[in-house]
Amino acid sequence: MADQPLAEMEHRLAAGREYLAALQKLGFQPDAAAWATVGADRRRFELLIVTSWVDAVGPLPIYDLLFEAFDNRATPAEIDPFNVSLFSPHSYLAHALEAFMSAEGVPSDHQARSSGQGLEVDDYRLRRDWILFHGRVESLRQDDLRRFAAFKTKVARLAA
Repeated sequence: MADQPLAEMEHRLAAGREYLAALQKLGFQPDAAAWATVGADRRRFELLIVTSWVDAVGPLPIYDLLFEAFDNRATPAEIDPFNVSLFSPHSYLAHALEAFMSAEGVPSDHQARSSGQGLEVDDYRLRRDWILFHGRVESLRQDDLRRFAAFKTKVARLAA
């Protein structure tokens, strides 16, 4: 895992918690969120968000609203939406994260590896202490479209 100075990682974790709180205030409650390094050099971080909304409306409308909220200063400036990656609860990453958080651990295969406090899935590498939130990861919920519409309305009001 990437060896980040403790103060830098603590700042990133605090910014991530603030970002999630801002999203929740706007009506967006992800199923899970974690910081992960991306790529071979392990220097670039992305905020990974698992949400059933990806299946309900697709990632593009969600990204559009994340950018609109960012542009209207409704989310912390430290987290640029370009550094946010959205995943369906059906994605391999979401399944690996779910297994990593359970007592079972992640089965060893060519796609995901876990060791102690770390998890590697494709180019993403994360640690257990980088997980900001992990609720019950669910497939499509009955009220996803209603909740997304409410989020969209709240974000639209920011520009007014």
